[in-house]
Amino acid sequence: AADKGARRPAISGGAPRRAKRAAVPSPVVHAVAKSQDGGPTLADYSYAEVEPLGADSVEVEVHACVLNAGDVQQLRGDWGTCLLPLIPGREAVGVVTKVGKAVKGIAPGDRVGVILGTGMDSEDVENGSDRNRLDFATTGAAAHRIRVVSRWAFPLPLGIPTQHAAGALSSGGAIWQQLKKARLGKGSKVGIIGGGTAAGLAEQITAALGLETHKVVGDAAAAAQHTAAGDGDAELDRAEPEVLCAVDEDDLRLHAGSFDALLCVSACDALNLTPILRMLKRGGLVLLAAAHTPTVSLSPRLMHERALTLVGGGAPSKPDMLGFLAVLEAHGVKLAQTALELTADNAVAALQALSEKPEEQVLLQRSSLRTKWAKANKGKKGPARGAARGVSGADLGSAGGLVAGGVSSMFGALSRAAGEAKRASSAMREGLASSMDGLVK
Repeated sequence: AADKGARRPAISGGAPRRAKRAAVPSPVVHAVAKSQDGGPTLADYSYAEVEPLGADSVEVEVHACVLNAGDVQQLRGDWGTCLLPLIPGREAVGVVTKVGKAVKGIAPGDRVGVILGTGMDSEDVENGSDRNRLDFATTGAAAHRIRVVSRWAFPLPLGIPTQHAAGALSSGGAIWQQLKKARLGKGSKVGIIGGGTAAGLAEQITAALGLETHKVVGDAAAAAQHTAAGDGDAELDRAEPEVLCAVDEDDLRLHAGSFDALLCVSACDALNLTPILRMLKRGGLVLLAAAHTPTVSLSPRLMHERALTLVGGGAPSKPDMLGFLAVLEAHGVKLAQTALELTADNAVAALQALSEKPEEQVLLQRSSLRTKWAKANKGKKGPARGAARGVSGADLGSAGGLVAGGVSSMFGALSRAAGEAKRASSAMREGLASSMDGLVK
């Protein structure tokens, strides 16, 4: 009884107990997604980020993303089956909120553009950041927050508005990369096949590179349609290139066999390149940089006879993308596209519009965040963090003659080398003359 009434000691002789920490709730991501098989229908969707941020990844608060014909095709199931729910969108612009411990060159607060992969193959890491990292959904850009591998996050120069950066990354970067690899000289002749937002972007990129640009179509009906449609922007329409028809006798007489490259940015249901191939020079290029058309047909005979090369599309490398962004800022490149708030209803409306006009793009934005960032950075100048890395003088020089300092320093070095060579030659002549005098004596 005495033992029962004894008081327990105030201090235990065992190991001290640690106070339990309250569990930190997983952050919830709000998005729009397709959750059921069928047509491209979208609804509000949210999920929790249970896994910690990867060491080589960044987390981005999305300010704007873009939907285009590729998203409509994927949501319809044209690309094949993928894990549902499916969040659409393959490119976005936003501000970094977190970075992994192995990330370099990007810090919280940086505004970046991101490119995502197709989401159809988890092993495809060359066309954008993996969208299959979750085992219950396919991630996409139409979300309030996304996580991407830092390789596919590109610091944006301050001079590029968010609404024009979003939508230019994937197609514009691919166009820039293919034109750069083609090594087309200034004044080379390029035909653009397709219309809408991507065509307008292609025209501005080729103009910045000093290329002669024409729109080329394969039939008279398409020529009339291009002439009537324009790009939807008065300033862009004033600079609209001439539309050439590959089956028009006058256009063939004047332009057949004169083009160095054909740049395909079409998103129509089917594209027949056979009549247009006659416009190319022998050894010309067919560049599928930003083509979303499901089917392309061409004549193997013409490809062989003219020794033409077909170049597939693909995402740009980081150095190429940074070079493209520098040109985008220097030349004030802008996009003609519809802008809506990022909501499920607007996303559905965007898909409907894109089904009717597949060559356009729709910007889904969070305007309050975009405006807040623009006000906070108004008047600031200078490149973004890490933006100068990978941008060569040749990139900017070919697009605007911006490497005068580099050229002058190069000529200075050549001049010094020439002076040294002249002095060495003079000394050699004097030595030979002295030797000849000795022989004569």
